[in-house]
Amino acid sequence: MSRLAGDEVPASPDIPSGVALSRTSLGGVAVTYKGVVLGWMYGRADKWRAYLRTGPLTPGTPLGQFTRLEAIQRILSASGESE
Repeated sequence: MSRLAGDEVPASPDIPSGVALSRTSLGGVAVTYKGVVLGWMYGRADKWRAYLRTGPLTPGTPLGQFTRLEAIQRILSASGESE
């Protein structure tokens, strides 16, 4: 079993390439694409609330509640980074 760096969330084959997930200090999961934080999500199981990052010290734009994979895809799409 490999060790994860810092608070990195284990990868899943469903997650698009270039996307990294890491735990935030507030209990959510940051969604990073090619080293750039695009947004974050909060939740568990199949209910995740997705937010698009709008800049430092801002609350972000709520995107809605989705499954984990759909929340990631919505964040990518809203940021213009969808594959």
